[in-house]
Amino acid sequence: MDLREYEKMFSLEASHFWFRGRRHLLLKLLDRYLPGKPAPRILDLGCGTGITLKALPDSGFAVGVDSVDPALKFCRSRGITRLARSDAQDLALKSQAFDAVLALDLVEHVRDDQRVIAEAARVLRPGGFLLVTVPAFPFLFSGHDRAHGHFRRYRKKDLLRIFNGGGLEMLKISYFNFLLFFPIFLFRAWRRKSRKESGSDLFPFPAGLNACLYKLLILETWVVLKSRLPLGVSLVAVLQKPGGK
Repeated sequence: MDLREYEKMFSLEASHFWFRGRRHLLLKLLDRYLPGKPAPRILDLGCGTGITLKALPDSGFAVGVDSVDPALKFCRSRGITRLARSDAQDLALKSQAFDAVLALDLVEHVRDDQRVIAEAARVLRPGGFLLVTVPAFPFLFSGHDRAHGHFRRYRKKDLLRIFNGGGLEMLKISYFNFLLFFPIFLFRAWRRKSRKESGSDLFPFPAGLNACLYKLLILETWVVLKSRLPLGVSLVAVLQKPGGK
């Protein structure tokens, strides 16, 4: 991914509705699947510029891994020190070391996405959880995906495929960012038709609109926790490694 995209992410992640909404969903899922776990060990795989690590509860032990130096540099600028530079397809980490692994918008960046899931499963303790988010639907692939270094977008069946053979039990899978699906579809179709689709869709929103869009994602989180959404711009999945108490 281009350095300019890391810079934009670093400047926008704390306030932009999309990143805030994804963090809200993540924290709610962790509350559900790691309730009362004392000092959980959490691995943020593909930690980017570190905003997720900063949002995790202080009571746990969180480690960030990324394969590129600019991402780790931005993490350090946030005061994050538990970091490692490693390829997600071949992690330089001990097996069965973590209670939860987060792979948030990571596997679309990697050629061998199944290998990433296998490595995440390896470093999970028995009974541990894997949380995955990915961009959804190949027909939404655009200049935004190219600017962010994506190889692909996923349908639900594509995401289920990469979990095959990983030895993990599926607990939850759902689309999310449902309410913005059609506006984003139309926006990307317009950009493609007008040949203005170069570069990412990541930009600041007016404060009022940004706040409203964030509230929509909070509403969607409630739905995802209770049930599932039929489509959306992204997919989320929660899996568990068998065993443990």
